[in-house]
Amino acid sequence: MPESRIIVDAVQGISPGGEERPAPPKIAVKLHGGETVHLDMSSPQAKTWAGILGTMQRAKQAVYLETDPKTNIVTELLIPRAVKVATLKSGNKRRDVEVELVVSQMRHYLRRSNPNFNGLLSIFENALKTETPVLVTDSRDRNEIIDVRLIPEIVSVPGYLSAPLTQLKPPTASSSAPKKRRPRYGKGGAQ
Repeated sequence: MPESRIIVDAVQGISPGGEERPAPPKIAVKLHGGETVHLDMSSPQAKTWAGILGTMQRAKQAVYLETDPKTNIVTELLIPRAVKVATLKSGNKRRDVEVELVVSQMRHYLRRSNPNFNGLLSIFENALKTETPVLVTDSRDRNEIIDVRLIPEIVSVPGYLSAPLTQLKPPTASSSAPKKRRPRYGKGGAQ
């Protein structure tokens, strides 16, 4: 089986739209980059994907699509996130790279087994150095980063990503315990 084709772009339109009965065998999804891919409506996940694509179109968000190169049918749909890179950690040249993303609490890994490892790492390094937000797509089990790229102009980006990196890091836990409140007695207080 040939390798899937990967497209990360914003949805421009879906046709036919609406609730047509009976459902058409295929739905065309036009992307802002000019490509058109199709959903095979006989596939169990196609109706769900059509709804997700419609939502992403209205929100002006990007989607990660894998398609069959012969039929142009969507075989996988994932949602990339617009984020800033906080740190890149690698013990040595044989280990995977841990990528800390602002403000994610999860551990994200760029695996050396990824065929595009060097290119993706280069994008991460540049994004960290320039504090530029990027689109990051995790695998379905969320253990591995499978794609990273610059954010297309058409994609709506949260305003907080324009803030300097030092303002985006989550606050660290304080070592002092919060003060206990003493009960108030009298008018309006505890008795």
